[in-house]
Amino acid sequence: MKSYVTIEKHVCPVCGITHDTGSILMDRRLKDRFESSTVTGIALCPEHLKLNKNGYVALVEINNPPVGVRVNPENADRTGRICHLKRTVAKQVFDMDTEGYEFVYIDTGVMQKLQELQGQNKE
Repeated sequence: MKSYVTIEKHVCPVCGITHDTGSILMDRRLKDRFESSTVTGIALCPEHLKLNKNGYVALVEINNPPVGVRVNPENADRTGRICHLKRTVAKQVFDMDTEGYEFVYIDTGVMQKLQELQGQNKE
């Protein structure tokens, strides 16, 4: 059933889960055109936002990144594997400043290499 109001939702670019923004959208002409909820964009879900604010960057593993095309949430083929690294550690491991990034896409295999490095550090 259509309505002239809808609950606004965003999709988390890290986990892909849809979550409420806390906003309600309304058609100014009061036409029944909305479903009960409407996705309007991307934003970190509460769980990943908290990790980001605590100094972590999310690493999102993707399959077959398109060649010559910038990877974005719409065209990223996520494997479902994610991890979070402290920004200071990410800077050391990847030799890049992740300040200002909420997440980065990584190729298949990078997660495995990180796990191997972690195992070497425990010995």
